[in-house]
Amino acid sequence: MHTSVTKTEAEYTRLWRDVKKARDKFLVHNEFSLTDKPIFPDLDLLVKVCIEMRDVIREIITAEQSDDETYRSNIKHFLDHYTNDRLLEEIKQELPILAAAVSKR
Repeated sequence: MHTSVTKTEAEYTRLWRDVKKARDKFLVHNEFSLTDKPIFPDLDLLVKVCIEMRDVIREIITAEQSDDETYRSNIKHFLDHYTNDRLLEEIKQELPILAAAVSKR
């Protein structure tokens, strides 16, 4: 994963730790006041990591067999239909809504 965002393993581990900390504090536990605005690590890097993870999952689902072939096939169908490009387009469309929500805090 770290090579997909041109980071060393140590840099990637630090990024992942910062992402988890921000997620836990602001998204899971909602631990911020009106003056404590969420600050997330580099979101462009997170998008790249997400895309890489989806590619890895697609490769695994395509290559492997399953005891529940229908379930595996459904996952593969979803990944084939809901492509990375489609995901990125939805993120692009929803970004102004997220930015507005964060700025109101």
